[in-house]
Amino acid sequence: MIRELIKRRVPQIFGLYLIGSWGLVQFVDWAVAHITNFVVALLLLMIPSIVLLAYRYGQPGDDTWTRVEKIGVPLNVIAAAGILYFGFAGKDLGAATTTVLLEDESGNEIVREVPKQAFLKKLAIYHFDNETGDEGLDWLSYGTTLGLGMDLGQDLFVSAQGPLDGGGVGGILLDLQEAGFPDGVGVPLTLMRELAEKRHLEYFLSGSISRGEDGLELQSELYETRRAKLLHRRTFIGGEALELIDMMSEQLRRDLGVPEYSLEESPDLPVSELLTHSVPAFEYAALAFHMAAGGDVAGSAPLLEKAVEADPTFALAQAQLGTVYLLSNRTSEADSAMQMAMRHLYRLPERSQLGLRTLDQWLFKQDAEKAFGTARYWTELFPDDIQGHLLLAEIYNARGDRTLEIEEYETILLLDPSQYDYNRRIGGLYAQGGDFDRALDYYNRYVELFPDDWRSYTGIASTYRNMGDYERARSAYERAAIVDPAEPSIPISLARLEVDRGNFEQALDFREQALAASKSPQDRFAVYELDELLHGRQGQFDELQQDYRRRSEVAAEFMNPVNLVINRANSTALQYAADAGREAEALRELDRLSSEISAPFDAFTAIAYLQIYQTLENKEQVKVQIDRLNALIEAIGFAALRPIVHLGNGRITEIDGDCREAIDSYRKVMESNPDSRPAQLGISRCQLALGEAEEAEATLLEVLRITPAHPHAHYQLALVYEETGRTADAIEQVDAALEVWKNADPEYKPAQRARELRARL
Repeated sequence: MIRELIKRRVPQIFGLYLIGSWGLVQFVDWAVAHITNFVVALLLLMIPSIVLLAYRYGQPGDDTWTRVEKIGVPLNVIAAAGILYFGFAGKDLGAATTTVLLEDESGNEIVREVPKQAFLKKLAIYHFDNETGDEGLDWLSYGTTLGLGMDLGQDLFVSAQGPLDGGGVGGILLDLQEAGFPDGVGVPLTLMRELAEKRHLEYFLSGSISRGEDGLELQSELYETRRAKLLHRRTFIGGEALELIDMMSEQLRRDLGVPEYSLEESPDLPVSELLTHSVPAFEYAALAFHMAAGGDVAGSAPLLEKAVEADPTFALAQAQLGTVYLLSNRTSEADSAMQMAMRHLYRLPERSQLGLRTLDQWLFKQDAEKAFGTARYWTELFPDDIQGHLLLAEIYNARGDRTLEIEEYETILLLDPSQYDYNRRIGGLYAQGGDFDRALDYYNRYVELFPDDWRSYTGIASTYRNMGDYERARSAYERAAIVDPAEPSIPISLARLEVDRGNFEQALDFREQALAASKSPQDRFAVYELDELLHGRQGQFDELQQDYRRRSEVAAEFMNPVNLVINRANSTALQYAADAGREAEALRELDRLSSEISAPFDAFTAIAYLQIYQTLENKEQVKVQIDRLNALIEAIGFAALRPIVHLGNGRITEIDGDCREAIDSYRKVMESNPDSRPAQLGISRCQLALGEAEEAEATLLEVLRITPAHPHAHYQLALVYEETGRTADAIEQVDAALEVWKNADPEYKPAQRARELRARL
């Protein structure tokens, strides 16, 4: 038989087929991605036909096709086509990149090859466990993550997230801390998989640090997230830590299946070139980044100062130091550090450069338009890079442009449908704009994908709450509580529902549940925010003073100094102090807070000043605070503050008696914030003053449909009914207001006015 095969040249022909196939596979593997598997499958599936034809026609003689070839080859082709169709349906078999033509920031036309999102490798990186027994190497647990993330950032086909990303808001480290791993080390495999899956990352990497006979050893383990299956275990031995990280990064890209041409053509500078050649600088920076990610932003400054002292060209550390100084209210030092970062920007990968340039233009140079241009250029240069679209969405959010912000999130979903969380984000934006049907549509998409995620139901519940459908809202929150009984935000949301309905005792029960379930300072902060709502709605300012202190203390545990001041300034205790005759002490506290924060961010305190002066009907000071807010909007493009400006303008013209113009201003507020209660109450006051009692009644009934126990709306409606001679209805409404305010402080002015109205009626 073997002699017959050789005689018919089957081995020779089959060998040539294999050699040609191997060359073809090597070519497509270099140039494209999924098509490599397609070509391999096709070549393997066609082997029966090749062998059959070689056997039949490999030797000289008759070349006429027989019945065997006429039936066998077509059957093989049909079978191969069917297998390939079902095996590769929906996969992009084209090149892994696309060509883009655009203008850079200087107007120069450039052509770039950028990867398609379908071929992006999404990865979670966890801190490596220090198994050397040397506590002096604990920093390397964080340093490995920092260096690996930066090195991988050079390859556009890899997107990595780690405990050093995201800061204290939604970052992996925060989740790890809440699960009982404060430093993010020693994490069990099940939790690593859960957090990677939560972020829809298809792989995750963990590892360990040890010492062997040849020196330092790093061992990495790459897992597939869905099955928690170990794909590759690698060990890297000898040399300095940065050298081992370089070795690990190169191997990891291969293990992830990055296309061969990207491995050969992409920049692959040593991580020491991207970060620093100084091991002490690297150590200080790793500890500082870890500290900041855990919420202690100000505390990381001394470590970063040591890092840049050891290596002034350490661009990433300089940029982080500049940001830390800025958030710590050390403005001049912040500018100096950021200038040093920009001077050595060449050390960073291109995407990191674009991100830092945007940050510098937006917050340091306060050129909002230029920052917007750079962020937009990022999305044009790398149209499939989600991080650029996220940054642009944040800028649109600051500009108050909800429509364009939604467009960016929609783009992200088009690029990568597995970024499921943006369905919830889009749903929330539609709900803010009053488009509840579309909001529910996006929330329900998320529910269909993740019925066991409590967040699937809270978005639906909040939408129903905004619609005034309290029964369905409560039902959705209760479903969320069934999915995760230990999540403290759920009883907080249920408590807010009860506050809106005037059921304060039930709200307090939910409040106690939330406090008992709290696991972090952020959880306790949310409880104390609820306390402010509870006591503020009831006019209890003695209690609000306690709430303010507790909220401030717990906020200091995780907020940076600038955000801490802004948060304190915008508390209910300060904003509405004039309602209780406590404006003098509130203004003194605001003056103190303003002195702790530099321009332009000190203008955020104008929001609280504005509310106090509106209550006092001090037009001149209202104008001063509006000017401060307009300057802030101009400086950093924070147009999301414009509704507050419109509200202040409306109050000024209302005080002047120009109610038509006041209503126009209040309606501008509602264009951005359809559920703005202050704007609705302002409109109703002006409608009543203009003799439009029916319109005023309709406005207030809509407020009460959404928030049934809103005391100010009940009081204002009582005035409408008094004006129209409906005394019984007026009494009913003022009694409803007084029921909410039955435990108000004696000096609480709205309750005093309500009691005077009740006596008059």
